[in-house]
Amino acid sequence: MYDYQVREWLAWNHHIVLSIMALAFFTMEKKEHVEELPLLSYRDIRDAIIDNFIQEQEPLPFEEKLATRHRKRQSDINRYYREKT
Repeated sequence: MYDYQVREWLAWNHHIVLSIMALAFFTMEKKEHVEELPLLSYRDIRDAIIDNFIQEQEPLPFEEKLATRHRKRQSDINRYYREKT
């Protein structure tokens, strides 16, 4: 927020409202997919939106990228708990 500068209250208000709406959308998506994707993160949802709607070329299918990220994340989680015990 240090570098964020607005000229008037209305601009700040619009920015905050859009940020809250985006967070609500991400949270609803995460909650909707909790059964099949328990490690789904906000970044995963953001990447899915970018892959599906913004990028024209898709070098690797999103599902494969997501599965790879989740395998690595689960591996890190398992390693962390093995080291603690």
